[in-house]
Amino acid sequence: MNTDDFRIIADAGAHVSVSPEVEIQKGFGMPPLSAILQAGARPTVSLDVVTAIGGDLLTQLRFLLQLQRLADH
Repeated sequence: MNTDDFRIIADAGAHVSVSPEVEIQKGFGMPPLSAILQAGARPTVSLDVVTAIGGDLLTQLRFLLQLQRLADH
């Protein structure tokens, strides 16, 4: 998905959920937080496949922040 796709989601008033650790672990690439925010959509963070990753939401939030900092710098 790209910023235009996320803009359609934002215009519909919907949210975009990312599961950062699972997305990285499964090889989906960087979570598209920047594109989501640029499109005006509201991101949410989710837990998925808790048998493979920790089930702590605060850890996922911290992981997403660290990934975005890595992408920005």
